[in-house]
Amino acid sequence: MNQLPKITVVTPNLNQASTLEETILSVIEQGYPNLEYIIVDGGSTDSSIDIINSYSQHFSKVIIGKDKTMYDAVAKGFEIATGEIFSWLNSDDLFEPNALFRVGEHFQKFKQSQFIYFEDTVIKDGWRVPNKPQKYVSTYQLMRGHILYQDGCFFRKTAYQAVGGINRSFKLAGDYDLWLRISAKFKLEMLPGHASCFRIRKGQLSISNWTFYMDEVHKALDAFLKTISVQDKIKFFFIGAFCKFKNIYLNLFRTPVWYLENADLEWASVISPQEKSLKKNICPICQSQPERLLFSTPDTRFGDRTIYRLYKCSNCRSVYTFPFPEAGTLQELYEKTYSSSSIIDNIDPPAVYYSPYRRSSLLNRKPWKLLGKTFKFIHKSFKNNHDDIVPIFENKNAAILEIGCFEGRVLEWYRYCGYNNLSGTELNTIASKTAAKKGFKIYCGDITNSEIPSEAFDAIVLNQALEHFDNPGKTLEILRSKLKSSGSIYISVPNLGSFWLWQYYGPVWAHWHIPFHAVAFHRQSIKYLAKKSGYRIRWFKTSTPIHWIYLSDQLAVRGLGGIASHNIVNLDEDVWQGAKGANIFSWLVLDRLLLGDCLYACLEKEN
Repeated sequence: MNQLPKITVVTPNLNQASTLEETILSVIEQGYPNLEYIIVDGGSTDSSIDIINSYSQHFSKVIIGKDKTMYDAVAKGFEIATGEIFSWLNSDDLFEPNALFRVGEHFQKFKQSQFIYFEDTVIKDGWRVPNKPQKYVSTYQLMRGHILYQDGCFFRKTAYQAVGGINRSFKLAGDYDLWLRISAKFKLEMLPGHASCFRIRKGQLSISNWTFYMDEVHKALDAFLKTISVQDKIKFFFIGAFCKFKNIYLNLFRTPVWYLENADLEWASVISPQEKSLKKNICPICQSQPERLLFSTPDTRFGDRTIYRLYKCSNCRSVYTFPFPEAGTLQELYEKTYSSSSIIDNIDPPAVYYSPYRRSSLLNRKPWKLLGKTFKFIHKSFKNNHDDIVPIFENKNAAILEIGCFEGRVLEWYRYCGYNNLSGTELNTIASKTAAKKGFKIYCGDITNSEIPSEAFDAIVLNQALEHFDNPGKTLEILRSKLKSSGSIYISVPNLGSFWLWQYYGPVWAHWHIPFHAVAFHRQSIKYLAKKSGYRIRWFKTSTPIHWIYLSDQLAVRGLGGIASHNIVNLDEDVWQGAKGANIFSWLVLDRLLLGDCLYACLEKEN
């Protein structure tokens, strides 16, 4: 394999000590093997120099001295750069995980590429969410005012030099001017996913001086128009028209992106957890680094305001939580929330804050309520209050173990169905005692508990449990040793392929259930795990439990700044009727396509 191209990253800084260290870490923790990192400080009087000195071994060069403008500082860095690929990252912005590897691998593979750009994410009042989606861009789109996200742009040194480099006289729009000139000579290529993160903060130059920024944009455009011919304008128009057609196609098939809205408002307050290294930001299923951030959220069931991010893995199609809480923290949360004697009610977000991703009620609309009333007999015929429990098909005397049995609700249902050899495991000491009092054999602790014999069970059930493990592959491998020959694993998890998730609720789909869920599963990620862990898939099924979609609808009208209680209290009868309609629609249509909210799977042990 050829060596990846050298990438030069320049970070200009002036009195940004509060964010500088985080920026530096986001670069060096990429782990990119052929990196040239240059810091240009314009004479900071805060603690920036101390921070720079503490990471001096990671810099190829440090330049300290007064700058005329930010772009003057960037130009100084590029003047001494020896990399093949250029980028600059301001000292209040960040790289997302795996950014530089994706960039280096692209330029290594496509020698003709000169300029690539990504979508980016935004930090806003402690939340991290995707910025507005990018589109295919050419000179024509730039001339009409389109703005690329500077921190997500990467270009060859040869392209930079071919247009005469950056114009140092600009104060705010030097990046726009550079992109415009590069686009006239080279194709701008958009790559999928996120490579960088832009921080929105008070006093930010490009935001607080928007009028001046636009003045510089017009100045750059006027200067550019003087350098091109009529033939150039015609060429740019036709290339721009082609980009327009590509964007129509892109909008039809683009993966939904829940992006930044109401950037001018103050968002609901949150608490940031202790950050983990980017090196640890990997998919728990396939150990790949992510391509895209979906959104961030606090706990919307019990009200803890610590915020976590959800990343999408393009390799196995799972979504995972980062940074995932440590085991001790999780156990405290379980015992504090799930075993609490107090019943939490729905809570509206504080009126003084914007509540992200708030939506109107879907289920309060007439079609869903009418469907629920029309097919009322179906709800009398089927035990829908148990349709979040994975159905099992075993001999009634089969030895069955449930992982994460909590207080024994699922085991009670299986006993009602005629199964009589039931046991469970539970980490939550309070809940495990309650389950034991109901007559079940309970192993208090994790699944590696030495009391659990090997090859003892005909079937093991993970009902709404597998998503709680930060290493689900290891979990299934351990469980395989507890199964008899050709034994089965029954799984029930929130369905990442849910119609309701992707078509309406998105971030307010209540079954992300952060921070308790480490992973959200798609059928493809279950298949990946099964093959990796020594199982074969017997079947998949889905359903949309009434209380599940009711919970999502209650969260939707409150947004991620509010709480939709895990316990359904003060029932809204109209919305509940609509939830019945959604349940019927899922039963009639979606479940045939495996698009319901809840995904069930049966895995068989391979010998």
